[in-house]
Amino acid sequence: MENLENLSKVFEFHGHKSPGTAMGVFMVDYAIELMNNLIKNRNVELNAVVETIPCLTDAVQIITGCTIGNEKMHVVDYGRFALTLYDKKTGIGIRVKLDVEKTKGYKNLHDWFLKRKPKRDLPKELVIGDIINARRDVLSYEMVRVKIKEEKLPVRFCSKCKEPFSSNNGGICKYCGGEGYYEVI
Repeated sequence: MENLENLSKVFEFHGHKSPGTAMGVFMVDYAIELMNNLIKNRNVELNAVVETIPCLTDAVQIITGCTIGNEKMHVVDYGRFALTLYDKKTGIGIRVKLDVEKTKGYKNLHDWFLKRKPKRDLPKELVIGDIINARRDVLSYEMVRVKIKEEKLPVRFCSKCKEPFSSNNGGICKYCGGEGYYEVI
């Protein structure tokens, strides 16, 4: 089955087997199928929004080719295990989520999703087994219109450090404004 081929590819990219990437494979596959049914025979510029940072982003990147680097994947860290695939031209897409109500029939998956047990008490192999058995049975979807507006910001020069940076506001860069992630030593 194609899902299982994608599962191996995503695990390899991710660096190890994880329940989040496994679930992501089934979510992305489902979203692609739903998008194909929604937008029959149209030239679609597929983009993605992922609502959590860990694991799910890797499944989206490997299966769809949407990445942060090519600006086709956006991460809005809502902490929700959900993703949206959409047509960049129209904003119309499909949002797929892991549905907690539907996980109740898969005890290990349910406990993992709600973090009811420590990792040492819930081996990932058991959770991944539940995910492979459940496949799409634990997913829900809705048709959505994505409101992300992409804009290319002009390059300005920081009045303090003189380095170029992208901004609508001008003035000083985030680093000089106190939002730096490093300090010069």
